[in-house]
Amino acid sequence: MFDQQTKQQLQDNFQQIKPQLQQRFPDLQEQDLIQAQSDPDRLVKTIAQQSGQDESQVEQQLQQLVQAGGQGRQGSEQRSSQTTGQQSGRS
Repeated sequence: MFDQQTKQQLQDNFQQIKPQLQQRFPDLQEQDLIQAQSDPDRLVKTIAQQSGQDESQVEQQLQQLVQAGGQGRQGSEQRSSQTTGQQSGRS
C-alpha cells in the first residue's frame, strides 16, 4: 500500500484531489471519500472493488493525483505568499 509520505500528501491535499477522484471514479460515494481522508489504503481497496482494477493500478493512479495535487498546492501557496508580501509592502 501507500508509503507514509504519500499517505500524508493525500491527507494534506485531499480537498484539491477530491474533485478529481470523483471524476475519475464516479462510483465513489461521499462516505467513501470521507473515509479516504483518514484511511487512504481503504480507498484503494474500495476503488479496486468498484472498478475491477488491481489494487496496484488504483494505487498508481492515486499517486499520480497526489503528485499533481501537491504541486498545484505548493504553487498556489507561493503565489499567495508573494501577493501577501506585495500587499503588505503597499500599506
